[in-house]
Amino acid sequence: GIDQFLRFDIHTSEDVYVTLGIRESNPTGDFGQDGGTANGIEWVGGGVDEESSPPKGYLVRAGQWRTVFFDIPNEFVKGFAGTTADGVLAPGEAKAVLEHLAFMPVRDPGDDSYPLVYDIYLDNFETTEVGPPDVVELPETVIMRGEGDAIVIELVGGEPNTTYNVSVSENLVDWNPAGTVETDGNGGGVFTDDTGAANDRRFYRVTAP
Repeated sequence: GIDQFLRFDIHTSEDVYVTLGIRESNPTGDFGQDGGTANGIEWVGGGVDEESSPPKGYLVRAGQWRTVFFDIPNEFVKGFAGTTADGVLAPGEAKAVLEHLAFMPVRDPGDDSYPLVYDIYLDNFETTEVGPPDVVELPETVIMRGEGDAIVIELVGGEPNTTYNVSVSENLVDWNPAGTVETDGNGGGVFTDDTGAANDRRFYRVTAP
């Protein structure tokens, strides 16, 4: 129903933004049956760019399966098609039709090029009252360098204001805590192992809390 979460799995060959197209037909049949074509369609899910059409919804990175959650009653809504599409999900309607998914390419500013073919796979659609688990994304980039006797580990593109754990190992089997990294408001942070370079062999691992 539109008062729940919509969850599904997605795999894409290129980075994309995904948004829901929901028709407010308020069908009377069972879930999964034909919901009809009456009434307008709203785009649901924004947050990245609400001015574009369709709005840029959730960012899905390419190359691996990901689970996407839409908190339907609390998402950004933008009217798409039909005289009743007004940017508001009709109150009191327990059901609606998932009319389509809208995809927007991910491009750098000023770059008008994009792949001509996107391979997108979808699976495991369901509505649920349970939202996504609290998952902390790992940093996009981890840079390690030596500075004298020290090993410096720099995190780039992590979750802002988040504490990550750093572990060390001599054999990639047994791991021991080495410390933590507190990222700043931009998701960056630095960890320094003052004597790390003095070891013949030492491996480092950064994990989310």
